[in-house]
Amino acid sequence: MPGTLPNTTLEFMNWSWSQIEPYYAELADRPLTEETVETWLLDWTALVRLLSETGSRLQIATTVNTEDKDAVTRLQNFMVNIAEPAASQEQKLKEKMLNSELTPAGFENAMRNIQTEAEIFREANVPLFTRNRNWTSNITRLWAHRR
Repeated sequence: MPGTLPNTTLEFMNWSWSQIEPYYAELADRPLTEETVETWLLDWTALVRLLSETGSRLQIATTVNTEDKDAVTRLQNFMVNIAEPAASQEQKLKEKMLNSELTPAGFENAMRNIQTEAEIFREANVPLFTRNRNWTSNITRLWAHRR
């Protein structure tokens, strides 16, 4: 890996895409064999965990205080500048895993999920997911103000 990923989401939350992208690039370039698949999956999982938790924390921040415009801006920035490019990179890693034809023990269900996700992925839909998430956030804030 291009260095050590942060141990906590709080450290990771302020990373830019230019700091995250090398981790995806390294996973995409790293050989994937029976000997390396477990470490590769652990490294991929660590990256996805940080991204997922960051997105969740930013989303929660917009619902805890619906008046916090900075929280909304941080979430929107994350969705456009981090989550969108990450979605494309995730697809590449899913394809790499599928093309390797490796199925680690106990990973059969996850491989079926990866297969399905890879099959239905369309690059053109990535910005639509962001737009949908923005609308959902806006609706949540509007409902909160009605109370």
